Amino acid sequence: LQRRFTWTDRQRVLLLDSVYHGYPIGTLTVWRTRDNLLACEATVADLLVPDDEALRNASVKEYVLDGLQRISTLYGALGPALLPEQTTRVRGESWEVYFDLDKETFASAADLQGANPAVWNRQLPLSVILNTRRFLDEIEAHRKGDRPERIAQAENLLRKINQYPVPILPLITEQIDAAAKSFTRLNTAGTRLDTAAFLHALSYRNGEDGGGPAGDLLRGFDQIRERVAEVWSPVEELEDETLRHITFAELGVSIYSNKHDHFVRELRAAPGVID
Repeated sequence: LQRRFTWTDRQRVLLLDSVYHGYPIGTLTVWRTRDNLLACEATVADLLVPDDEALRNASVKEYVLDGLQRISTLYGALGPALLPEQTTRVRGESWEVYFDLDKETFASAADLQGANPAVWNRQLPLSVILNTRRFLDEIEAHRKGDRPERIAQAENLLRKINQYPVPILPLITEQIDAAAKSFTRLNTAGTRLDTAAFLHALSYRNGEDGGGPAGDLLRGFDQIRERVAEVWSPVEELEDETLRHITFAELGVSIYSNKHDHFVRELRAAPGVID
């Protein structure tokens, strides 16, 4: 049900700084269901989500309703330590976050672009934190050098991350409409959803219940861009809101209409509209 990742580097760094200082980062909300099996992303923050057979066959499943930006930030920074090294080497540095062992501050890879060797020498990548061997290898140079206090700072960072509690609130229902509406209401704070993303959640359907591009609106829009780009490259610049206007027009709905339920009914009645 989730929209795309929208946070800036600054927002990612601030989240990790909040974890370090023990500030609350809010509750993650999940939809807990027995009967609904939805397609899920294979990656988060460009990292694989481990395919656990026991989880896939669990009688109760949980889907993220609120917290994708925070989960992506945490997994993007800390996740590489949880995966085999060869699966993370192809990933770029855009998700990497560093901790300055002298200043106790966080920075993104972009923040440190062009920094001199002295600055880089005091940076600890968070991607090693949760892997004991990689963590020890990373701080070995500091142990041998003239700044042993950096080891204490690294250990303090590790302790704070390991001990940080993240509360999870479950929404327990078998009604997908209730889950979708909860999602849209939760996501009207912070970085606001545009109308296209709002309607995507309201109209979302899995493969067994009217799926396809019309049941997954934002991915349907992505498919439009991919298919049309070969003959008309400017389509890649069309925003979701523009494609939403066109979809409204194709369905005979006023593009200024705020009757979202009416649009959803029309979309379900004409699932081929995206094609």
